[in-house]
Amino acid sequence: MKACPQEELPEPLQDVFQPDFKTNLLFKTRSGQVPGRLQEMFDLSTALLAFVEDQKIAASWEIALLQRFLEEQTVFDPETKRRSSKATKEIAATSLQSAYDPDATFRNKNGKVNKGYLLNMAETCADENPVQLVTDYTTKNSSAADTDMVLERLPQIKENTELTDLYVDGGYYSEDVEMKSQEQNVTMHYTNMTGKAPDPEKIPLTEFEIDAQFHVLSCPENHLALKSKLKKDLVNAHFSLEYCQPCLRNENCPVKIQKTSAVLRVQKKAILAAHARTRIFCEPLRREATSKRAATEGSISAIKRSQGAGKLKVRTHPKAQVVMGFKMIGRNIRQVFRFFQGKVRQHPALAARAQKKATCIPDAVVQIPLPTGVVCTF
Repeated sequence: MKACPQEELPEPLQDVFQPDFKTNLLFKTRSGQVPGRLQEMFDLSTALLAFVEDQKIAASWEIALLQRFLEEQTVFDPETKRRSSKATKEIAATSLQSAYDPDATFRNKNGKVNKGYLLNMAETCADENPVQLVTDYTTKNSSAADTDMVLERLPQIKENTELTDLYVDGGYYSEDVEMKSQEQNVTMHYTNMTGKAPDPEKIPLTEFEIDAQFHVLSCPENHLALKSKLKKDLVNAHFSLEYCQPCLRNENCPVKIQKTSAVLRVQKKAILAAHARTRIFCEPLRREATSKRAATEGSISAIKRSQGAGKLKVRTHPKAQVVMGFKMIGRNIRQVFRFFQGKVRQHPALAARAQKKATCIPDAVVQIPLPTGVVCTF
């Protein structure tokens, strides 16, 4: 309204500038009156856009935001020529959330609602490091998928840190992530996995010998495949009936008996998922992954509490990206400072080793090795 020439506005729109209009709208509207007042706002907004078009007023960011809001969150009825609110499920997560920050988006993950942006950071977690540092970060709209972020940042983290192992939660798993990690020679460790669990009575695909090109070499009984090929992400392998028909495990085997041969037909993503699930449910690896992930969760909490990352004082995505970069630098400086103060916890075995060395080498020069090796991400 303020972006338009007020003296030329029609009378219904002039009423908006009355002192009690905003007060009545925000503070004196009862719950039962909300639908009616919301419809009133839609009608005024439609009338305002029609006035702007008739008067051929130059486009401004205020008008563009209003147009975007109406297009994303309302539907137009050509018969009544009025707009009404869309159902909640029909409103996209990328729709406008704030008139002051057009880049902010909506996210609902595990029942936790967030409007704004999403931070994804990587931090060293190797036990031999005397201090753990943030090695990578990125900010995205809150509607961004976890898998998309790790796919984007994994090559950069690998280049910067010589990454070997990456610890993540179950939301980061996907076929593309597994493929990308193999390309980068990085082992992914998930604390959990999305998707349906396999039948425990069936022979797992991990018992088949399969090479890096997804060619099946042999079955769990060490019988060689007659032929194997990968076509459009579908793996086909043929085995001899001579071995498969009398096999005592054929009832639980994914190989299907046919007229001329026994055939294993499985999606490439199922093989990747089977190997990832093996790493997850190996108890020692699971405990290690959970422990390292918990440490990084603590770092995220510290950044929120001590550096105000939970609610930034800037708007729009480019500014949020820059500000979070400074906060990551501040986090690393704080970690190094705490190390010199002796406030950084060390792994018990490393602490004992350091104490033994200190008694043998007096007046040793303090050095901080650069963290390398294992990295975990949030």
